Amino acid sequence: EPVGAGCGGIAAQVYEYFVTAVNPFDFVDVAAGTSSDVLFLTGGGNISTAVLPGSAIVPPVSPDLGLGDDQNSALIPMGFELDGLCADSISVASNGYIWLGAEGRADFSESEAEFVNEGARIAPYWTDLNPSAGGSIHVDVNPNQVLVTYLGVFPFGGSAAEVTCQVEITPAGIQVRYDPLGG
Repeated sequence: EPVGAGCGGIAAQVYEYFVTAVNPFDFVDVAAGTSSDVLFLTGGGNISTAVLPGSAIVPPVSPDLGLGDDQNSALIPMGFELDGLCADSISVASNGYIWLGAEGRADFSESEAEFVNEGARIAPYWTDLNPSAGGSIHVDVNPNQVLVTYLGVFPFGGSAAEVTCQVEITPAGIQVRYDPLGG
């Protein structure tokens, strides 16, 4: 999808809506112990996507953000700009998504309409999560790389971990990793 030239261009939404009753699809096969990564490359004014064999989640080194149910972090500077999307900071929501360049709201009621209309975000596991019940959320900022890790985060009202996934943001793109046993 074209994203324009520099920050003056108009960014495009990139998403795929899976209707599970019609076309079951998952990036994780718990029974087989395998997963897939999703890669978005944003260079050259275009966005391209690929699904790759799953790669290991990098263990986080930063402390837990301490987010509770339905909360957002403050803006976190990345130290670089995501090519084509003009984002140089993020805000992490406890419900499985990351705002690009803005402090959005924390919302547990995922919908296609909200995703397309409420601002740029990465939504690797958008659902009603509650890290205060269990699990943790970490942001590791390195030169030319930011890792956002949802580590064993519980669902709202749940009593066991639902998801472990990681989003790697670099100046050239975004890679989403899913733990084969975690979500």
